[in-house]
Amino acid sequence: MKKIVLMFCMALAAVGLAAQEPDSLAIAAADSLYLELTSATVTAERPVVKVDKGALVYDLPRILEKTPADNALEAIGKLPGVIPQGDGFSVAGRGATVVIDGKVSTLSADQVNALLRSTPVSRIAKAEVIPNATAKYQVRGALINIVLNHNAEDRGKLQGEIYGKYANEYAGSAQGRGSLLYTKGKFSTDLIYSYGFNQIHNDNTMEARHRLNDGSIHNISQNELVDTREKSHQVRWGADYFFAENHRVSLVYNGNFGKSGTDLNTTGTEISTARIDRNKQLHNVRADYMAPFGLSVGAEYTHYSKPSNQLLKSTFEGADWHFRTEDQQTIDRWKVFAGQEHSLGSGWELNYGVDLEWARDKSFQWYYDPATGQKIHVAGDGGFSSLLDEQSQNVYAGFSKAFSEKWQMDGSLAVEHFKNAAWNDWSVYPTLNLTWLPAAGHIVQLGLSSDKGYPDYWSLQSTTTHSNAYTEIVGNPSLRPKKEYQAALSYILKSKYVFTAYFSHCKDYFIQLLYQNPDRLVQTYRSLNEDFMQQGGIQATIPFNVGDWWNAQTRLIGAWQREKDSDFYDIPFDRNIFFGMVIMNNTFTLSKKHNLKLLVNGMIRSKGIQGNYDLPASGNLDASLRWGFAGGRGMLNIFCSDIFQTRMISPVIDYGGQYVHTRYKGWRRAGVALTWKFGGYTEKRREAVDTGRFK
Repeated sequence: MKKIVLMFCMALAAVGLAAQEPDSLAIAAADSLYLELTSATVTAERPVVKVDKGALVYDLPRILEKTPADNALEAIGKLPGVIPQGDGFSVAGRGATVVIDGKVSTLSADQVNALLRSTPVSRIAKAEVIPNATAKYQVRGALINIVLNHNAEDRGKLQGEIYGKYANEYAGSAQGRGSLLYTKGKFSTDLIYSYGFNQIHNDNTMEARHRLNDGSIHNISQNELVDTREKSHQVRWGADYFFAENHRVSLVYNGNFGKSGTDLNTTGTEISTARIDRNKQLHNVRADYMAPFGLSVGAEYTHYSKPSNQLLKSTFEGADWHFRTEDQQTIDRWKVFAGQEHSLGSGWELNYGVDLEWARDKSFQWYYDPATGQKIHVAGDGGFSSLLDEQSQNVYAGFSKAFSEKWQMDGSLAVEHFKNAAWNDWSVYPTLNLTWLPAAGHIVQLGLSSDKGYPDYWSLQSTTTHSNAYTEIVGNPSLRPKKEYQAALSYILKSKYVFTAYFSHCKDYFIQLLYQNPDRLVQTYRSLNEDFMQQGGIQATIPFNVGDWWNAQTRLIGAWQREKDSDFYDIPFDRNIFFGMVIMNNTFTLSKKHNLKLLVNGMIRSKGIQGNYDLPASGNLDASLRWGFAGGRGMLNIFCSDIFQTRMISPVIDYGGQYVHTRYKGWRRAGVALTWKFGGYTEKRREAVDTGRFK
C-alpha cells in the first residue's frame, strides 16, 4: 500500500512541475512540489450544478472544457459525486442506472462499455444526477440522466465524425467508429457504426490448500495463460420527427454482433487445454411518442442470442477428461409503457403510469464425446434444456411540490407484480426526497428509497461449466432477488463541493463466491444469497484550480461494510471492514495557443472484503496527452494507463480452513486515438439496450 501511495504522489509531483516548465525533463522531489504550492494562487470557479425537482443538474460540457473526455463513458466518470465502479458507476454508495433523455436504459457491463465508449461527447447538453430516482423514471435507486442537445446546427447539411484508436496491452487492439447526422426541418436521422478488434492476454497463478473429509490436504499450484481474440460490430440507427415543442415521435434500431475465441492453457498440478468459441447477436427496436400535454408512450422488442462451444482436455490427480460442451441462451423480451404528468398549480406536479414486460429465456447446455459426437455425462451431469417465462407489471404514482424557493419535495410509490417459475412476488417501493436551499450556492438533500434486483438469467439455470477438472461454475435455480433500502444525506457547498453520508441495507444480497468442496477435489463458483450486506460511508468531492494551468478534482471515500451469510455451506461468516479510497483527476494546460493538455488520473484504495474473499489494496495511475487542431475539428490523444501496473489485485480466501490465493498479472496499456469531425458535426445519442440479465 505504501508503495502505491508513494508512486502516485511522486508521479503527480513530476507532471505538475513539468506542466510549469514543459521543456524540462527533470524529475522533481515531493518537497519541491510543496514549496511551489505554498506560493500558488488558487482561483475561484463558477458553479457547475443547480437543483431542479430533486435532480442535481450539472453543466457537463463546461466541466469537459477543463478536463476533456474522449467519450461519454469518460465524461460520466468526471461528474462530482459519481464514482467509477468496475464497469459502471455508483452514487452515494450504490450502483447507478444510466439513462438518456430520461428514457430507461439499464446497462450491463459489456453494453455500458460498447455504448458509452463508442459515443462522443459533442451532443451532451447537461447531466442530471439523482441519488434516489422517483418511479416516473421507471428506475429505482440512483440515476444518471444524460440530456442531449437537440438543437442541431447547419440544418439540411450532412454532418459526421470519424474516430480511430490503437492500443497495446501485451497484444494490440483497435477500434474504429463512423457517425452521421442529418437534420432538416422537423426531421432528423442519425447513424452510428463501430468496429472493435481486441486481443486480451491474462497470466494467472493460483495456490490452494484443499482439505477433504478424510483428513487429507492437497496442495495445488496452477499457472493459467488465457488468450482471447474478439471482433465486434455495433450499428445504431434512429429517427425523430418533431411536430412541435414537446411533441415528438422517435424510432431507434440497435444491432450488436460479435465473435470471440479463447485459448486456455493450464500447467502445474493440473495440465489442461481448452478452446472456447462464442457468437453474440442482439436486435432491438424501440418506438416512443411524446405528446405536448404530458403523455409519453412507447414499446420495445429485444432479441438476444449467444451460442458457445468449448473443447476441454485435462489431466488431474490421475484422471483424464476430454469432452466438448455446447450451450446457448436465447432471450426474447417485449415491453410497453405509458406515463402522464400534470401541473396542478401552487407548485404541485403529479405523475403516474404503467410499465409492462414479458420475457422468454430458451437455453440449453450439453456435453459430447469429441470422438463419437454422442451426448455424455460429465461428473454426473448430463446437461439441460429449459424454457423460462417471466412477466412483470409495474404501476406507479408520484408527486413533486415546491413549498417555497428554499424547500422542495418529491416522492413516489410503485407497486410491482413479478412472476416466473420460481417467484410470484408483490413488492411496494416508496421513494421520498427532500431538498433545502438555505442560501445561494448551498444545497441540502435527504433521500429515502427502496429497490429490488434480479439475478441474470443464466445464473438461474441448472448449469455446470467446467473451466478445467479442478474448477467448475454452477448455476443456482433457487437464487432469490435482493431487496435494498437506503438513506442518503448530501450537502453541496458553493455549488461545487459535494459531501454525502449514506447507509444501505440489502437483504438476500447475491454474489458469486468460491468454495472448496470437502467431499471431492473440486472448487465451485456459485451465486448465492447472503443474509444481508450493509454499507455506510461518507464521500467528498473537492475541485480546485491553481492559476489557469492546473485543474483538479479529488474524491475521498470512507466506508464501513458488513456481509453476513449464516448458511454458507458449513462455514457461515459475518465479516466487516472499514475501507477508504482516493480518486484524483488532474488536467495540466501546457499550451493554450496550441490546445495542448496533459491529463493525469489516479486512484488508491485500501483493503476490502467480498464475501469470503480478502481484497488487497490497489491503485493505478493513467496519463494522456491531448492536442486539438484544425479549429477543433481534430483531436489527437496519446495515452498510457496503469503506468505502474498496480491496478490488478490478487484476492485471497483464508477462511474456515479453506485457502485459495489467485494472482492476476496486469499489463500497462498505451496507444493513440484520432478524432476528425466534418460538417460541424454534433452527434445524436440514443439509449442503450437493457441486457443486464443476459449471459
